[in-house]
Amino acid sequence: MKEKDRSLIDKGNGYLYRVLDGFLFLFITLLLIYDYFPTFFLKEVIPQNVIFLLLLGMLFINAINKNKQTSPEKDMFKSQLVFLLYVFILMFALNLAGGESTVGLSFENRIFWIVVSIALVQLVVQWKRMKREGLERG
Repeated sequence: MKEKDRSLIDKGNGYLYRVLDGFLFLFITLLLIYDYFPTFFLKEVIPQNVIFLLLLGMLFINAINKNKQTSPEKDMFKSQLVFLLYVFILMFALNLAGGESTVGLSFENRIFWIVVSIALVQLVVQWKRMKREGLERG
């Protein structure tokens, strides 16, 4: 395959992954809004179980596509960090808006902090690996 053709395919896949990630963020946002505000008016338009099934589908599609993708570790690091920050900020905003999680997903929950700690440790390890590999190459 020509280098130019591979470049176009990689560029197209990059757009596809961004669109899929956008839908994933949308579904997670809607599920968190439904959790914090159970009487939300969109619940009658789009039932929560439909959003949940769509989220599962998107996670499945993302997992399959990301396994096929040979994305640089730096991009994966950035996307994981952005996702973690986004969920944090969204939960904080929903708390400020007067919402309260019905499933217990809150800043006072120990399990939430354990999951966040594991994600942060993973990010730190990944960052150190990227830094070490960058120094060896440079």
